[in-house]
Amino acid sequence: MIKKVLYILSVLKTAIRALALAVILIFAAPELPVAVMLSSLLIIGAGIYLIVKHARSSLRMADLAVYFGGDALIIIFHMAFISFFSAMQVGFWEYLLLGTILDILIDAVLIILALRRGRYVDIKDVMDARNEEKSKK
Repeated sequence: MIKKVLYILSVLKTAIRALALAVILIFAAPELPVAVMLSSLLIIGAGIYLIVKHARSSLRMADLAVYFGGDALIIIFHMAFISFFSAMQVGFWEYLLLGTILDILIDAVLIILALRRGRYVDIKDVMDARNEEKSKK
């Protein structure tokens, strides 16, 4: 179940980022640096790769964790690059393309969900454990 939810979130992130890039390129004069555009294309390509891989074969949780980790790294790169090398007005579509600190936190939570191994915590009653030990002897 969690794998399906993470996959749907990755598809949504890819679609939103691709839509934002298309709107910026078609309707607005792109003020974003080329490095930001190329890195956005990179993460969109990674999302498309996940979609194709899911259609052809099964998708592993590690693949989703790598996608969300790459997404967080791309967002950190965007923030650093924009803050150090260019001052600009950032609108709605640019925010969707660039990402925010909240996106980094969400990606971190999604990585933890993708990489956790155990789903349940087993708590044994002390008396049950003692009875099992006695029955083994």
